[in-house]
Amino acid sequence: SPANMAALTRCLLKTKPLGSLTGVQLTRAAGKERAAAARKYGLRPEEYKPYPDDGLGYGDYPDVPLVSAESRDPYGNWDYPEHRRNFGEPIHADFEMYGLDRVNASQKLRFSPRQQALTFFAVMAGCPNNTLKKVSSTTHLSQLSE
Repeated sequence: SPANMAALTRCLLKTKPLGSLTGVQLTRAAGKERAAAARKYGLRPEEYKPYPDDGLGYGDYPDVPLVSAESRDPYGNWDYPEHRRNFGEPIHADFEMYGLDRVNASQKLRFSPRQQALTFFAVMAGCPNNTLKKVSSTTHLSQLSE
């Protein structure tokens, strides 16, 4: 409609190309946007660090540290004790993967995955073949006790 076209034209005439802004103006605009985004998520501007724009679609959501639910205080006075978190607290983007019944990202394993694999293969390779009885499908249970 003509009214929409007129409004669109006015908006386009008011916008300035990015190259026409000075560095100070860009910094102030980015600082205001950063402060507004931090306020939106309940963080201080110096705490706010957004996810990098890598195409995953996180937008301005804050990149909060990964702390799984198991590593938080089990006796804390939580608003949501089943998730060990409080109302309004920013959560990690992959929060649903680190619940009490899921992966604990903070857990330090007693043995590294490499050590576990090496131990497994060493035990399996070191087991002599003559100690493993080959049982066919026709072997009866009474023959195994002999």
